[in-house]
Amino acid sequence: MTAERGLEQGLRDWLREQEATPVYLADVFRVTSRTSQRDPSLVTRLQDRLGVPVANRRVMIVVIVGLLLAALVGTSLVAGAFLRERSKEQSVVRQPPCGSDAPNAGVAWTGRVRTDLADMPLIDARTDPRDTAFEGVDIVSVGEHDASQPHWSIVLAGFPPSAASLDPAETVVEYGLVFETTGDDVADFVVGINNDAPRRGDFRVWVTNLATGATQEKIGAPYGYPVEFSHPDERVGDSGDAAVMLFTFLRGTGDFALRSGVRYYAWASVACGVDVLAWDYAPDFGWLTHP
Repeated sequence: MTAERGLEQGLRDWLREQEATPVYLADVFRVTSRTSQRDPSLVTRLQDRLGVPVANRRVMIVVIVGLLLAALVGTSLVAGAFLRERSKEQSVVRQPPCGSDAPNAGVAWTGRVRTDLADMPLIDARTDPRDTAFEGVDIVSVGEHDASQPHWSIVLAGFPPSAASLDPAETVVEYGLVFETTGDDVADFVVGINNDAPRRGDFRVWVTNLATGATQEKIGAPYGYPVEFSHPDERVGDSGDAAVMLFTFLRGTGDFALRSGVRYYAWASVACGVDVLAWDYAPDFGWLTHP
């Protein structure tokens, strides 16, 4: 609206200098809004409507061009604002469901170590269905890879909030793996990572030996031991990257996970205070096996 008033005043002043009959942009807009841009009689109709002499036909053309430019500028501003707003919406990471009744995952949460391990079969499929409305813990697929360094991937439906934006006293987002290494259907090791650290933005990383109860953990950088990782925080959500949690073991660590035939599953969860409100296991029922 400010740009329109400025253009109107500028055209009025210019027309006075040209000794033309005063023209009001409001009238011009009313005429042009009902007229096709391809109408060859537009100039003549404006002259008749506004009383501008034929001698000033050039002036009218300038007026029309000015109006078209104003319309284009206005459209660009509106479109630009719309696109910026959409970009802002798309770049905002979906917040966790704390304080809401967000649906839980399809499988009941029984903790990091599931209670039905003895009945879990081997599963071939690495993909996982949608289980929870909170995309930051909804696992899409899970698998193991061995290029130059063995690692395990947990692909998520969307990016979680950055750890730096979360108060760990209120919200803890967690990812992990459970390994069964002896073939007895009893979990042996738990590997995990979450934002439950004294300083926002740091991570707590741990490996627990369930047989002995011993836990090795690292809180805050530098990381690498007892398990190395790549967190979704380290990826750029608006660059087309997938939201992926990666675990890997550096040389001399994690030998239990590197054995052929080791079985495992993944989990992801978000806790609000002491309550786990959303979670996912992958697979929902069963083990995956390390080749």
